[in-house]
Amino acid sequence: MSSVFPYAGIQFMTFDFIKKRFVSEGHKNHMTGAESFFAGSTAGVISVICTYPLDLTRAQLAVIKKKKTGHNRGFLNVIVNTYRERGIAGLYRGISPTLLGILPYAGVAFAINEQTKKKVCFPYVGHFNGSQRVSMD
Repeated sequence: MSSVFPYAGIQFMTFDFIKKRFVSEGHKNHMTGAESFFAGSTAGVISVICTYPLDLTRAQLAVIKKKKTGHNRGFLNVIVNTYRERGIAGLYRGISPTLLGILPYAGVAFAINEQTKKKVCFPYVGHFNGSQRVSMD
């Protein structure tokens, strides 16, 4: 859980930031599939880069607890020791496969989401005004 909330928050914040740039520059209401894919991939990469040390530390803690080493090491202790022993590169050890996996995954996920929203929502824009109620019955 230590990296899930920041990861998702950073990913959606980054995607919305990029989306606003594409939409405002093109003076349009939505992004193309390629733009959605690019924005999603970029958002995924940025969120992985920001949260990878947290995820690596979580994995290290799981290994430490499984080995049942003598003294209790907490999250902060593990991340600080990793930094001291290996530097900033140690906090990002093994990030390459994660980045290679997130590029297509996040890109496709956001592209499908954006294109589906475009197909489902935009045909109805303008058919309703604020005074009309839509019944869900």
